[in-house]
Amino acid sequence: MLACTITALIAIEKQKVAEKEAETQKKIALSEAEKNAQVSLILMEQKLMDREGQRQMPRGNRVVKEAEANRLKLTPEFLELKFIEAIANNTKIFFGDKMPNMIMDKKLLGSFLDSINRKDLINDSQ
Repeated sequence: MLACTITALIAIEKQKVAEKEAETQKKIALSEAEKNAQVSLILMEQKLMDREGQRQMPRGNRVVKEAEANRLKLTPEFLELKFIEAIANNTKIFFGDKMPNMIMDKKLLGSFLDSINRKDLINDSQ
């Protein structure tokens, strides 16, 4: 009888030890999973930062190229053309003695009229 109780107690203790080992393995697996999740989160953040940095580079290059293009595009002749187009698109122009005179840049308007006169003179001479 004593042998049966001893074997039963041994079996109970083995079961407790097995439960503790299973619990320990579960905790180890849980801590590994948390560590892997944190590592993957850090890696994803790094990838996102790299992508953001790669996006910022083309934006910066685009801004520099756009500034250079604007510098080349915004010549006095082009600005004069835009000025004349803006005046031409104005739908209300009033003429008369009682209306205030229309304010125009004499330099721009004068150079435009001179270029028109030159073209007319060249066309007339041909």
